[in-house]
Amino acid sequence: MAKLIPNNAILAKSPEPNVIRRKCGDCGHYQDDGAADDECNECGGELSAPFPSAEEWAVHDHEGFGGLISGEWPDIGELCTYAAFMAESDDETIKGLRYLVDDGGRNVAAAMESAADVRLYQGEAVDYAAEFVEECYSEALESLPGVLRYHIDYEGLARDLELVGDIAKTTIDGTRYIVTNASEL
Repeated sequence: MAKLIPNNAILAKSPEPNVIRRKCGDCGHYQDDGAADDECNECGGELSAPFPSAEEWAVHDHEGFGGLISGEWPDIGELCTYAAFMAESDDETIKGLRYLVDDGGRNVAAAMESAADVRLYQGEAVDYAAEFVEECYSEALESLPGVLRYHIDYEGLARDLELVGDIAKTTIDGTRYIVTNASEL
């Protein structure tokens, strides 16, 4: 993974400086050079010589982060961590991350730990319920007469699976998914 550079260090290296700053040699704090003394406001340590710096930064294009970035000033270190995670992950894991953050209410750091565990089924809950029954109970279904086999209430089963938390519905980038192991997350 690339070395993370603190936000203020990035500002200090800006090709478009518009303020003068100083850096504390003891705690690494950056402060504007408005103070008359050479003492850090944070720890009292000695400040460096004044240098040109940019005053602020902003992120205006969040494309590719799927709603994980909110606002114009995300922490650069966190942003780099998200980007590295997304670059190393497959599409299913990234969708799992988005489900855990958007629908599960988890913070991104916690969601990254279990994103690979999310199991997604593309489609509607009733279709998932029918496939679930067919896959798990195919022998039992074969032994039923047709009058019973073709009258299973898959909509009711799908509703019950969702009510007890075994499945959950989500939409990611306009595509509907069923989280098939929702109760395990």
